[in-house]
Amino acid sequence: MKLASALTLLASAPFLASAAPAPEPHGLENRQAGNCLVNRLLIKTWHEHAQSRRRVAFSSENTPTENYCKYWKGDAFFRNVQCYYSKDAGSWVVDASTDLGLGGDQTFNSKYMSTLKSWQREYHCATG
Repeated sequence: MKLASALTLLASAPFLASAAPAPEPHGLENRQAGNCLVNRLLIKTWHEHAQSRRRVAFSSENTPTENYCKYWKGDAFFRNVQCYYSKDAGSWVVDASTDLGLGGDQTFNSKYMSTLKSWQREYHCATG
């Protein structure tokens, strides 16, 4: 009985192997062959209307800098998100408001860390 089961399994092995899903190819449209850099830095914090407002400057090499803006948009915990090139800062910046206090600070810090990681991962860039 064990021999028959083993022979059946052995005979069906080639069919089982070919039924495995093929790995999905990585999209080349966003890939920069690891030859790009992305950076960001919190440059200003101020308080207005019971909110903390922060300005983050960001830059990149070999990938469009403005792509970083999308990681800040559409989050219910951030208000009045503005992303633009600032002549005063000499770089692209994103301004965003959160609740004043510890909760808002934690929300900002979490987003600040995750946006850079998302930018690096999506465009296959290093930071430096």
